[in-house]
Amino acid sequence: MIKNACITGLFFIVVMLISCNSFVIRKIIPLEPENNSKNISPDVVFKWEYVGSSETDVEYEIYFGEYVSNPSDENLHLIKSGLKAKQYKPEFELFENKTYIWQIRMLSKGKEICRSVVMRFETVKHVENVEMILMKSGIFTMGNTRNDCDGGIDEVAHQVNLTYDYEISEKEISNAQFLLFLNNSADISSEGILKGRPVIKMNSEFCEIEYAYDEFTLKKEKKGKENYPVILVTWWGATEYCNWLSETSGLSKSYDLNGTLLNYPDNNGYRLPTESEWEYSARGGENDVKTDSDYIYSGSDDIEGCAWYLLNSENPEHPIYEGKGTHETGIKSANEAGIHDMSGNVLEWCHDWYGNYKDTPQTNPAGPLVSSGRGRVVRGGCWSFDARCCRVPARLFLNPDSGYSYLGFRIVRTCGEF
Repeated sequence: MIKNACITGLFFIVVMLISCNSFVIRKIIPLEPENNSKNISPDVVFKWEYVGSSETDVEYEIYFGEYVSNPSDENLHLIKSGLKAKQYKPEFELFENKTYIWQIRMLSKGKEICRSVVMRFETVKHVENVEMILMKSGIFTMGNTRNDCDGGIDEVAHQVNLTYDYEISEKEISNAQFLLFLNNSADISSEGILKGRPVIKMNSEFCEIEYAYDEFTLKKEKKGKENYPVILVTWWGATEYCNWLSETSGLSKSYDLNGTLLNYPDNNGYRLPTESEWEYSARGGENDVKTDSDYIYSGSDDIEGCAWYLLNSENPEHPIYEGKGTHETGIKSANEAGIHDMSGNVLEWCHDWYGNYKDTPQTNPAGPLVSSGRGRVVRGGCWSFDARCCRVPARLFLNPDSGYSYLGFRIVRTCGEF
């Protein structure tokens, strides 16, 4: 009995040793692009390595496809076989703003012996082009230059010297442009919160953007408004957009965490216009005081031709309130500099804290250094305001946390090398 048990035990050990020696570890490790990586160039090169026992007559196949929920083999298509090197550059064009999947399979003597996990990556998001208009440095008179009876006591006429060239966006920032920021800026919550501050008022009944299926998008009933000005953006949201666009474009950030303007005007990053930059641009970049081009509104004395305001903003297809609302940017005539919608459509955030003008000449003013307790300046009037608020020198202010259905923004950047 003991002898038989020993023989049986020895036989079991021998079988186990043979089994262990015949056990082969094979593993393909994808290296680039990494799983769930983002902002990958469409000019991608796939790389991987193999770990395991040596094999003869080894070659690799690469499978590729567009990402769908719960991807399977049906979503993967063979794009290259017979590979000996552990890297491959696709022979076809990948597109920006797409999510793709890929997998490597290893064959020996024509038979598959192992495969990698399915990898996922997103190609770089194309930054929606923001057309900019060059404004040359100059001296102009800011304020109620016409002595209009509609002018407020806060519109004291005074001379301003802008000593640098800058660019200003031809149109107000659109829904499509702002959505790229929302979907590509890290840490924005589904409620539109970033760094503890509201970027956009997602909970407003007038919000045209929603968060669904892990991304921000226009609401179904708002499709077709991609080129309308984005609304309900706070001052903080506008400055965060500026910083994001600067980083994406390889430029310096213009704002710190507290909203302080960094190294103005010698900073080439995108930012909100100072109030003086905004008005100089609205005047077409001219010192138009006591000239025929000292218009009531930006580019015209006829508000119907240059602005969407209370009496002409009907939009039955895309109303916001009582049949009226915003309109696609750039429809109304531009001013002398080629800039659209500086009167009407949406109010526009400026950088400055609101404060009283000084009646003495100013050079590169950027508003009070600290809050006056009133808010940040907004300019230009909007679709729901009367004509008086669309006047070039008209001034208003709002709390920087505010976001309204008549409030948007445009951007500027100083020109030159710094």
